Amino acid sequence: MKIYIKYISAVGLALFGLLMFSSGAFAAKAAKPTVSPSAGTYTGPRTITMSSSSPGVTIRYTTNGQNPSETSGTIYTGPVRITENTTFKIVAYGGTYSKSSVGSYQFKINGTSVTTSAPVFSPSDGNFSSSQTVTISSSTSGAVIRYTTDGTTPTVTSGTLYTSGISVNATTAIKAIAYADGYKVSPVTSGTFTISSQVQSPVFSPEGGNYNSPQTVTIVSPTSGASIRFTTDGTVPTDEVGTVYTTPISLSSSMTLKAIAYKSGMTNSYITSAVYVLKCIAPVFTPSAGSFDKPIKVTLTSETPGATIRYTVNGEAPTSTSGTVYSTQVSVNTTMTIKAIAYKSGLDDSDISMAAFALGSEDVDNDGVIDPEDEYPNDPTRALVNTFPASGTGTLAFEDLWPSQGDFDLNDVVVDFSFKTITDGSNKLVETYCTFFLRATGAALKNGFGFQLATNSIPASAITVSGMRLTREYITLSAKGTEANQNIPTFIVFDNAFDLLDNPGSGAGINTTLGAPYVSPVTIVLHIVYTPGTYDLELLDIEHFNPFIMVNMNRGREVHLPDYAPTSLADQTLFGTSHDTSIPGIGRYYKTANNLPWALITYEIFDYPSEKAVIMDTYLHFAEWVQSSGTKYPDWYKNVAGYRNEANIYKH
Repeated sequence: MKIYIKYISAVGLALFGLLMFSSGAFAAKAAKPTVSPSAGTYTGPRTITMSSSSPGVTIRYTTNGQNPSETSGTIYTGPVRITENTTFKIVAYGGTYSKSSVGSYQFKINGTSVTTSAPVFSPSDGNFSSSQTVTISSSTSGAVIRYTTDGTTPTVTSGTLYTSGISVNATTAIKAIAYADGYKVSPVTSGTFTISSQVQSPVFSPEGGNYNSPQTVTIVSPTSGASIRFTTDGTVPTDEVGTVYTTPISLSSSMTLKAIAYKSGMTNSYITSAVYVLKCIAPVFTPSAGSFDKPIKVTLTSETPGATIRYTVNGEAPTSTSGTVYSTQVSVNTTMTIKAIAYKSGLDDSDISMAAFALGSEDVDNDGVIDPEDEYPNDPTRALVNTFPASGTGTLAFEDLWPSQGDFDLNDVVVDFSFKTITDGSNKLVETYCTFFLRATGAALKNGFGFQLATNSIPASAITVSGMRLTREYITLSAKGTEANQNIPTFIVFDNAFDLLDNPGSGAGINTTLGAPYVSPVTIVLHIVYTPGTYDLELLDIEHFNPFIMVNMNRGREVHLPDYAPTSLADQTLFGTSHDTSIPGIGRYYKTANNLPWALITYEIFDYPSEKAVIMDTYLHFAEWVQSSGTKYPDWYKNVAGYRNEANIYKH
């Protein structure tokens, strides 16, 4: 029986078209895949890439002569290396496309006698006393390198693809090969990098510095079982030269103490060096400098027993051989300035004390400070201004991966600082303006910043502070603005640097990557007010303030300057882990075994390294300064010829 369809309704046609479209009958065909390089005859191995101009498609290929399909053949995921004659058959499909036509590409590979140059290690394998970064290279242009560290031999398809230097922190055997188009695979290069343990440097207690009486110094090495030798005559100790340390050393005069620690089977430590200055206490004037209505008599004293005092009233500086020897009170019958010095055999001369005495000068606000010396002549509650640092502004720079050493570019938080403290006519504290200039944050971590006073001589209950920039919720403040639950007054300046500096959208961090957009720094001013007329300026001791960062909004993960103690809220379980060698019991904090710090302070503006520029490669005398405990190159950070690598300095 024959059936003829003479009429199809419009609805039927529409349904038929929809059925055909949904089944893919009308879908566009994918573009036939192509290869690079083109098919042909080549000398030596080649790496073949495959592509289709149709977006979103999947590519399959065969090398056995069979045609690939949507379900057969190898799915292409990356370049294919061939070392012999090969015919590729390739098809593309998927996405919004139907299967392409099959592409067939024949490659003929002729033999070659040229071999890829073998990889070269830098540094060469051998024995080292610290971690190394090993780079691998081949003199064959465009060569690809693969390597292993597990004892297996790498091939063109196995092993780690080399892209950057390999960090070697323990003894490691490295094997590497190189290969390139048109070349045979190189021979295997093998090398063993042996990392030898080093004795940790000796630690002095007390540290070097200025003292007003004889000192007894103990020396320890954090390395158990290590022996120590020391010298006091300026010579360098070794494991055979110098006095063997057995008991604390008594210092009765100024001297330089040097020590080395050593132990069988380990590398000798770095030399620890410290200068001890035994110095007379500077003279004190009674009454203190000021303005007086009638002549007075001034008494000079030094707390150093047996010290002799000399003084002048003619403006010249006294010495241990010049000036009048003090034996009775000094008569002040006219406006004058007295300068005095104390000295004693076996001790260095004291600093010069100076006091100005004015007779009959006007003191409008009647605060005891004559108007020519009063910064606030019309304010009886304020008189004198004290600034720190003396240069006007200093810099703090932090590394935030403590207790790990990190990339050691010391630019994860960079803050300039200055303090302006105002006292009244009796030199009692009135207020302090703390100015911080957040210049850079070279980290991905959300770091906060704060500082603690040197002591609790001024209790937190006597302090009110304002001006903090706190946007997160992990900081708890007292009612007066200091941080709660601290045994020493603590001030949190900001709790997340990224909330203050706008990220420019490129580069690592902000204001650390060369060539990335520059972001204007942010100024934060804290205003600290003290209980009036109560605390002497010297109790503030702002010269020894204790700055720190809080890493990634973790309140307990504090990073301080070397040998500055953590606050009450720090997580002390991190001490002695990773690269940190803190020993709280002897006052050693935040140092590596080689005395490298995680934080720096300079008392003038510091030009910090750019991102990933290691500070030892940027400031060429930094390591000597660290290893000498600050006695060598104390000006390492200055812009002096031969002191720094300008290419590593961040500039915008």
